[in-house]
Amino acid sequence: MKKRVIALGFFDGVHMGHGALLKRTKEIAEEKNLSAAILLFDRHPSQILPGSPTTLINTNEEREMLLSRYYEMDEYLYLTFDEKCASLSWDNFISDVLVRDLDAAHLVAGFDFRFGKYGKGDSNMLKAFCRGKGIGCDIIDPVEIDGEIVSSTLIRAYLEQGYLQQAKKLLGHNHIFTAPVVRGKEMGRNLGVPTINQNFAPNACVPRFGVYKTLVHIDDKVHVGVTNVGIRPTIEASDIPRLETYILNYDGDLYDKNVTLEFVEFIRVEQKFANIEELKQMIQKDIKIAES
Repeated sequence: MKKRVIALGFFDGVHMGHGALLKRTKEIAEEKNLSAAILLFDRHPSQILPGSPTTLINTNEEREMLLSRYYEMDEYLYLTFDEKCASLSWDNFISDVLVRDLDAAHLVAGFDFRFGKYGKGDSNMLKAFCRGKGIGCDIIDPVEIDGEIVSSTLIRAYLEQGYLQQAKKLLGHNHIFTAPVVRGKEMGRNLGVPTINQNFAPNACVPRFGVYKTLVHIDDKVHVGVTNVGIRPTIEASDIPRLETYILNYDGDLYDKNVTLEFVEFIRVEQKFANIEELKQMIQKDIKIAES
């Protein structure tokens, strides 16, 4: 079996910075006749370590979908990030996990990569350790777009403000969301616009409350949708944000089916209307914008 070039990182959002890292991983693998691999953790370290967990742009399933769509690798390696893994010293993480267990011959990481107990390991320590052990190592410089360093943190901020185009520029693709369709109260049907309902994961980065034009992926077909993200203040004012999507020119039962949304355009903020009739009129305006 071939030894591996392993790309290191969490890859939330699978953005252009990750893209530079993954492309370099594939180049080295081809040059050295090694397997191009990516190491994926099953949860973000902040979910194990003390402090507030980081909200995530994508679920594990969405990350895998994006990675396979845009940066197909030879192998996807999965590592459970638990308390045992979190307690490994930075040098043991390299020697025991990456080299001994995963057959790494070359490692590729971003300039800001942190690893090992308390995050004490950094890219400089990784490079020095590899040099001493005769292991290849590439550290990827920051990727800048329009003067901004591409990062998951900045993309989260853009999504939370509804700045879809800025987020897309850094991601290199539309923001996506995938979840099963759940049963709602059929309010949309009563308004003449039947919708599908989906819930956010507990640690999800929730985009700005409002109405979006989306592309709805159902099986192998793509439909235009109008998606409301928020708490539906005119109807129920829930405490829990969710997604409600009207799919143009579609009629079918999607309950329990995984459906992927691509966020294309921010149409307007979510607002409370004086009555249901005003809400219905605005929904029709939203649909016309999405159609255009």
